[in-house]
Amino acid sequence: MSRFKSLVFNLVWIGSFIQSSGIGASPLPLRAQEAVTHLDQPGTFNKHLTPGMMDRWVFAGKKGQLLIAGVATNEFDATLKLVQVVDGTEHPLREVDDEGSNANLAFRLPGDGEYKLLVHGFEFKGGGNYSVSLEQVPVSPVVIGERTSGSFDEQGTAWLYFNNAEDSYVTVDFVGGGGAYDEVRDSQGLPIESWAGMVRLERAGEYYVRLNGARDRRFELQLHRAKQQSLEKGTMVVATLNRKSASVFEISGRDGSFGLVEVEASGDLASRLILPTRSKLTQQAQLMQFERGPQMLEVPSKGRYRRYAMVWKGDETYQLQLASERGADVQVRFFDPRQNLAPAEPIEQVMPVGGTQFFKVVAEQGQSLTLTSRSSNFDCYLRLYSKTGQPLAWDDDGGGAFDAKIRYMPFANSELTLAVSSRGDGGGGSYTLQAEVESPKVLQVHVKDAGRLAEGETGFYSLEVNAGQKLLLHLQSDHAQAGIQLLNANGVELASATSGQSRDAVLVHEFADGGRFAVAIKLAAAGEFQLRAIEAN
Repeated sequence: MSRFKSLVFNLVWIGSFIQSSGIGASPLPLRAQEAVTHLDQPGTFNKHLTPGMMDRWVFAGKKGQLLIAGVATNEFDATLKLVQVVDGTEHPLREVDDEGSNANLAFRLPGDGEYKLLVHGFEFKGGGNYSVSLEQVPVSPVVIGERTSGSFDEQGTAWLYFNNAEDSYVTVDFVGGGGAYDEVRDSQGLPIESWAGMVRLERAGEYYVRLNGARDRRFELQLHRAKQQSLEKGTMVVATLNRKSASVFEISGRDGSFGLVEVEASGDLASRLILPTRSKLTQQAQLMQFERGPQMLEVPSKGRYRRYAMVWKGDETYQLQLASERGADVQVRFFDPRQNLAPAEPIEQVMPVGGTQFFKVVAEQGQSLTLTSRSSNFDCYLRLYSKTGQPLAWDDDGGGAFDAKIRYMPFANSELTLAVSSRGDGGGGSYTLQAEVESPKVLQVHVKDAGRLAEGETGFYSLEVNAGQKLLLHLQSDHAQAGIQLLNANGVELASATSGQSRDAVLVHEFADGGRFAVAIKLAAAGEFQLRAIEAN
C-alpha cells in the first residue's frame, strides 16, 4: 500500500514538473485564479485582465438605487455583466457588449444587498489593461408631460428616471437657479447629445436625467414631448411653439427631387434640417449615411425667414427640427419654387430684397447654353446646378456692370436648376432673365479663331478628329493662368493645360478614337484670346 502511495506521489510530482517547465505544454492557456475585488465606495479603478479570465468587482447596493457602470479599454472587446448575490448564488440582471471595446450599463437595483460586476473579454477571448467605473445615486421618477419638483443633494446633483415607448424627441424644461444645467442619459447611462434643448430618444426603455445646481436648493422639471408630423410638398403648416417646446417635421422625397422649405417665425426660434441618424451604425454605415445627403443649395436666411433648398440623395426622409426657448409662432412651407426657363426672348422678373429665385432649365446634349440676367437695380448673381444639386457654374459680372452671364455646354440631356440672387444677398428689384441655346463654334485644324470672354466665363468649341490623329492646341491671351481643356463626347477630360505665368497654354494629344470632341477655354480675367489647332504628327 505504501509503495502504491509512493508511486502516485511520484507521478503527481512529475506532472507538476512538466506543467511548470512547459514540457509537452498544451497551446491553450492554463486557467489561473479569477480576481475578486471588494469595493468600499464608488469610483474609477484600474486593473489588468488576464487573457481568458473574468474579474469580479463586489459592492453593496440599496433598493431603488441607480447604478451606472462602465468598462473602458483599448486592448480587448469588453463584456460587462451585473449580478445580484442572493443566498450565495449569483442572479444575472443585465449583460452588455457594446460596439467597440467599451461596455456601459445603467440599472436600478432591485433590493438591498451584495452585487457584482463581472468583466471579461467577448467569448472569454483577449485581455489587457482596463478601467472600471462605478456610480451609485438615488433616483426619483418623472413622467413625460408632468411637472415634478425636488431638491439638489449636498453635491448639488439630482437624478430622475422616466420611461419612453418609441423613437421620439423631448425637451427639458428645467428651473433650478443660477448656474444650473441638465443632461439626459440613455438606457446605458451615456449622455445624449442635445440640440437647442431637445434630445432624441431612439428606442423604447428607461432614460435618466441628471440635474446640477446649488446644493440643497429646490428645482422644478418637466419633459415636453416634441410634436412630430409629416410635411407634404405644396402645403403650409401654421403652428405655435410654447416655451421650451419643439416640433419635428418629416419631409419625404424621391431621389433627385428638388424642394424648398421656408420657415417664417415670429419669436424665439432655432431651426435645422437634417437626415436623422440611425442607431447602432458601424463607422462604414455612418459614412454611407453621411454621403446620402441632403445636397443643400445656397439660399439666404434673413430676418424672420429660414430657408433650406435641397436635392434628395436617394428616397429619404429628412427632418426639419424647430425648437423655442421662449415661444414662437411659425409658418412652414414646403414647395418647388422653380419656374420653367426656355430659350426665348428675355423675361421680366422682380426680385424680393435679399431673395433667391429658382428656375428649371432643360439642356440638350452638345448645345451651348447661355444664361444672362440684367438689372440696373442690383448686382445679379447666377448659380447653375445639376439635377443632383452639384454646382456647375456661377457668375456675377460676366455680362458687364450689374449683369451676370453663364455659358455652359451639357454632355447629356439633363434638367438643370438656375438660382438667381443679388451679390451679397442684400439687393432686389426688377431684372430680365434670358436663356439662349446655340451649337458651339467649330474649331478647324490650322484655322485660328479669336474671341473674348468675360471674367469667369467658359468658352466652348467643337472639334472633329480622326483616329490616330495628333493635334497641338494653342491658346494665346494677355493673361496668366489661362486654361485649355479637352473633353470627349461624355464630358470626360482627356487632357488639360494652363499657361502658368506666360500668355500661352499649349496642349498636345493623340486621339485613339475618331469623332467629335469638345474644347473648353477659360481666362483668369475678362479679355481677348486666340485659339488654333495644328497637326502635330
